[in-house]
Amino acid sequence: MIENDEFTIHRGSREEAEEKCSECGAEIRGGLRYCTSCGAPVSEDGHPPLREVSRQENEDSRPLREPGRRVRSNADRAERSYREFNAVARPRRRKNERRSRLPVILLLFVLAAALGGGVYSFMKQSEDMPWDSSVISKPEKPAPSAGTDPVPGQDQPVTAGRTVTGTPVSAGRTVTGTPVSAEEGAHTAVTAVMSQTAADISNITGPTRGIVIGSSVNLRGSHTIKSPVLGRVSVGNRVEVTDSWLSDDGAEAVALSDIQVSSEGGKKIRILKGKGVTVSEGPDASGMMRITLPEDKNKTVYMVSAKFLSDPQAWPWYKVKPQKGKEGWIFGKFLTVIDPRDETLSPAFLDTALASFGTTKEQAEALLGKPAKSSSRKVKTQGGEETETTLAFSGLTLVLHEGPGGSGVRRAVITSAARQVEGGLAVGMERRNVLSILGLPNDVDRGDEVYRLNRNSGIRIKYDNYRVKSIALGELK
Repeated sequence: MIENDEFTIHRGSREEAEEKCSECGAEIRGGLRYCTSCGAPVSEDGHPPLREVSRQENEDSRPLREPGRRVRSNADRAERSYREFNAVARPRRRKNERRSRLPVILLLFVLAAALGGGVYSFMKQSEDMPWDSSVISKPEKPAPSAGTDPVPGQDQPVTAGRTVTGTPVSAGRTVTGTPVSAEEGAHTAVTAVMSQTAADISNITGPTRGIVIGSSVNLRGSHTIKSPVLGRVSVGNRVEVTDSWLSDDGAEAVALSDIQVSSEGGKKIRILKGKGVTVSEGPDASGMMRITLPEDKNKTVYMVSAKFLSDPQAWPWYKVKPQKGKEGWIFGKFLTVIDPRDETLSPAFLDTALASFGTTKEQAEALLGKPAKSSSRKVKTQGGEETETTLAFSGLTLVLHEGPGGSGVRRAVITSAARQVEGGLAVGMERRNVLSILGLPNDVDRGDEVYRLNRNSGIRIKYDNYRVKSIALGELK
């Protein structure tokens, strides 16, 4: 017998214990290995195998509790241990939870700071956004010649609807002697046979279509960089063009690259490519110009080299009406105005351009040498079966045809400035000069400006950064 203040347990000897058989329920004396009634085996420690005891038997077998004294069971001790364990583990668990939340909170603070910094940086940069677009540089307008005869090596203005020294300027000019260089040919035509008349892109007589070719171009309330911005349009937006305007005073120009300028007082600022400025004076003998920024209320004067600014009169302003949004004015450099006529290309101009490299395989090889690749095939046409020959040279691909109807060049694709094209077109020339030669395009297809002779033939011009990247003559694909 074990006694303490909490509980008392009475245990008799093994012999005094009354054991019951798990099979028949008969009492078994201690030390027996088999039940004397049914013969069921008893466990090795002298006890019969365990069996399920009914609830009534379990209650009958419970020891009697003395009055005033509580008998503690294993369940009571387990419950007390559980409470003691929780009393210690709960604050420790809360502390660990606080520790686990700390990295998450710090990560959220970092993300919020990064997002806020990005928004702040964007808002600061938006204040310095170019007034029209920073995608491309503005082409310079060639200086007019003082005399009626062209001077070799100098660029001549070729703008339809304008008069130079009393003589109307057409799409080309007569050049005698040897063919002109590629640089001079970018602005002039090499034969008087050309009848292609360039349109005056600064004069819109009626509503027509237009496609935006600049990125994030400002739409202003008037034809000046000082007017408020009504909205923005971007590449591919189609608009209706209703009016045009070209400044005569030349007081506004565009930065052709990112530049740093200084004021007379030593203040330095950075002007982004494509930003509009107001020209107050110049250029002087050293080529420096005095400019101010339209948004600067103090009208601080800065000095900048003229080579970093565009000719203020190179491009007109166009009044446009977007499909969505307010009507406003857009700088002409960033808009392709579509000629309302479907076909405007001169047949003589196209024929002369196609014949720049010969009209037969023998002529082409005599001018250009042996092609890198050559292939031929038979094709059926309305006039009969023809032989189509493709010659691949460096920077040039010619597709010739020969058959009952005659021979000639079906298609020519020029990708190199070294391949000179009769008529003044050249790879690498600025878009403004192309417009001076060909006028307004009839269509824009896959980003290329298309001039049509008819439905199936014409000229396709592909631009890169507003300079000619490739020229496709003849059959349109």
